[in-house]
Amino acid sequence: MDEELNWGCVPSDFAEQQAMRQVIEMGTWISASEARDIVSQGWQEDGKPTEAICRRARQGYVQAVAWRWVTIEKGQRYEKRNHLIERGFWDDCDMDQNWSHGEFKSTIYPNDAKFEIEAFGVTFERSDIEAISPPSSANAFAPNLQLGRPKGSGGYAT
Repeated sequence: MDEELNWGCVPSDFAEQQAMRQVIEMGTWISASEARDIVSQGWQEDGKPTEAICRRARQGYVQAVAWRWVTIEKGQRYEKRNHLIERGFWDDCDMDQNWSHGEFKSTIYPNDAKFEIEAFGVTFERSDIEAISPPSSANAFAPNLQLGRPKGSGGYAT
């Protein structure tokens, strides 16, 4: 079933839906496992790096997309493809998380309703992940640049 379900956080008008599609098309998306690995490099804060990613996503600082988004309400199953994940999804602190496969399952309660949500093939916006990474990890994933003067320019023995 490929019906649309409006549960309070999904954009309801055409302009908002178009804006979401533009964000998805213009982003540079990385897998959940790569996002976890980037943030894990040199991690020194309290808590796990994955908790930081979820917290920042809940605050709106990290955008994520689900290749397959499944919502279940009162036994009815609704599916979407390439869905920009709303902030409310990350409110469930006890959500099931499989960072290696990019699979997340959450239960949320918007407007006193209960929704079970599964997100498969979750990817994160690379620049958002790099922005919350420790400074040393940003350099670890940057292209290898040659610094200094070239040989024979007076800075090196020949």
